[in-house]
Amino acid sequence: MATNVYINNLTPLTVDLTVTFPGNSIAAGDWGQTQTSLQPFDPANQVAWVNRDVGIHDGESYTMLVNVNDSSGNLIVSTNLGLTGTLLSSNLTIGAQNSYFNDPGGNAGPYSDAWTDANDQSWAVEFSYSLLPNSSLFDDVIYNFFMTTQGQQP
Repeated sequence: MATNVYINNLTPLTVDLTVTFPGNSIAAGDWGQTQTSLQPFDPANQVAWVNRDVGIHDGESYTMLVNVNDSSGNLIVSTNLGLTGTLLSSNLTIGAQNSYFNDPGGNAGPYSDAWTDANDQSWAVEFSYSLLPNSSLFDDVIYNFFMTTQGQQP
């Protein structure tokens, strides 16, 4: 069973993407990165996937991070997929973080967070997972991140 990660870049910035596995790593071929960058206002892009059955061992935990960076390499937000192996597959949790907040999220969501960076720019991220229309038959994770104006809620 695969879970796809979608990111909506709802900002005027081109952003770069990297995938990492802190701690236990999942074997090559059991995950993939499908996009390395997103253009401004680039909606609903599948950027990564992970096979929740292969390479996941009962009781072991794995974390897949998709890091969204600006053109200078500064982290904007990091998406977090937590996988805990079960006898047949794995349980999925989602979260997001950066140096301004750490949202462990949890199950389906939705979740939202807002922060202001060191340059006084306001940001927000929304995330959840569910079956997306015209997608796979499995739950997919979607992250929307955007710049906000003062007083705007995510």
